[in-house]
Amino acid sequence: MEFHQGDYISKEKRLLPTATSKYLTTTINEITGKSTGKIIEIFVVQEAHMLLDNPTLSIAQISDELNFSHQSFFGKFFKRLTGFSPSAYRKILINLNQ
Repeated sequence: MEFHQGDYISKEKRLLPTATSKYLTTTINEITGKSTGKIIEIFVVQEAHMLLDNPTLSIAQISDELNFSHQSFFGKFFKRLTGFSPSAYRKILINLNQ
């Protein structure tokens, strides 16, 4: 029997339940009252909070870890959602931990 990647993928797709992105988006919104985009933002900010608590990681490394194409985009994103720049937030964490 010859293996074809396309055959494998099509067999796998048949095993998964059919759910469109619109269905998933609507269901998530109905359950949480939030858009999928907002939920993703919340998870990214929570991950950023945890990473910023690690003083061995630079802001640039955290930006890369969170898949931002540039550190400035991460900084603007984080400040828009938290009201603090990543470095200001880190300074607050340092002061709290002393």
